[in-house]
Amino acid sequence: MGEKYSCFECRKCFSNKSRLYIYQRSYTGEKPYVCPECRIYFSVKPSLHTHQRSYTEEKLYTCSECGECFFREAFFLHI
Repeated sequence: MGEKYSCFECRKCFSNKSRLYIYQRSYTGEKPYVCPECRIYFSVKPSLHTHQRSYTEEKLYTCSECGECFFREAFFLHI
């Protein structure tokens, strides 16, 4: 199958060493990507980019319970 890299904790296999490295962050807790605005740390760069959009995108969804505004409908369902 070509999967030659395995996780040291659970033995899940990956064909790409970088994917294994990212996966292992769930065990190590490593979060190398930080938001310069609020200092929240993320384990993968796409999560940081999604978070950063919350500062720039129009917030179209408002929670009727708490009044907080969200830029994605999925975050709107937080309660």
